[in-house]
Amino acid sequence: MEKEDHQILTLSRNIYEGFTSSRYNERLSAYFIDSFLEDIKNYDRDKILSFIQSRSDLQERIMERKDKSLIIGQPLVILLYMLIEQMPNKVKKLWPLTPSELQPLFNDLGIAFDPD
Repeated sequence: MEKEDHQILTLSRNIYEGFTSSRYNERLSAYFIDSFLEDIKNYDRDKILSFIQSRSDLQERIMERKDKSLIIGQPLVILLYMLIEQMPNKVKKLWPLTPSELQPLFNDLGIAFDPD
């Protein structure tokens, strides 16, 4: 991973670990970054923090399900929620894993999920 990639993940990880613990998986995070770098490279600490602080419901869902879902157990989930809220169709198109991993995140945001 490049320095810029690492900084974005570090920001996300620090914010995530501010309200819960993580099972950080660097390989999964790198996979995610490869798919979405162009869309998240302008995210900064204030933008990420503002998003998660404005969505206490998401913090609660993360804490409840972090041990049951590989994706929700990762700090990158905050970035993923942000992307889904901003560009749901693009996330579905570029998502490198199974649609079943994405659907609960769409549901959490109240966004309809059609895998096709």
